[in-house]
Amino acid sequence: MGAVVKDGAGGGIPVNAFWTASVGEAIGHVETLPLVLSLPVNVASDQRINTSLTLDAKTILKPGDSFATPRSFVAVYHGDFYEPLRTYSLALQKEGWTLAKPNDQDYGHRLVRFGDMSSTSLRHRC
Repeated sequence: MGAVVKDGAGGGIPVNAFWTASVGEAIGHVETLPLVLSLPVNVASDQRINTSLTLDAKTILKPGDSFATPRSFVAVYHGDFYEPLRTYSLALQKEGWTLAKPNDQDYGHRLVRFGDMSSTSLRHRC
């Protein structure tokens, strides 16, 4: 699960998925606690896509200390992005997560903030 950092950015599902008509590849983490990390995506000059899981641990290890990276995965699959999201959901459920049951309010109008829009005033118009 993605963590929200102090400026309000972040959150979401920590999975990057890429696919063609014949094959897909996904990368992400399956920790059950929110982590501040990134899954950057870059397109190289040869049009190949590069992605990684980056964690700024800001940790200094003393002799005898240990450090564990987040449980992460690389998946190869067939289909579109629904397949790795389903796999991600099943992995979290095996860790004890239960899926929320939707209610009528879940389908109502809601203003969602994407990025830093603090200086922008949005109005809902019918």
